[in-house]
Amino acid sequence: MKRMLLCLVVAAAASISVRAGDKILHATLAVDKESKPTTEFAPDVAQIHAFYIGDAVKAGDKIRAVWFAEDVGD
Repeated sequence: MKRMLLCLVVAAAASISVRAGDKILHATLAVDKESKPTTEFAPDVAQIHAFYIGDAVKAGDKIRAVWFAEDVGD
C-alpha cells in the first residue's frame, strides 16, 4: 500500500509542468513506451518510465530530473 501511494504521489508531481526561463517541460509516467500515461502502478511493476515533452526545447538542451523514493520496499 505504501508503494502504491508513493507511486501516486510521484506520478502526480511528475505530471506537473516545470518552468525554466522560457522553456516548459511536461512529464508523464508509464510502464513502458507502448503504454498510455498513468498515475497508478501495481506493486509488481519492475520499471516506471518518465517521458518528457518540451515547448521551445531544442536538440542539445540538457534536462535534469530528480527521483525521490521513500520506503518503497517490503
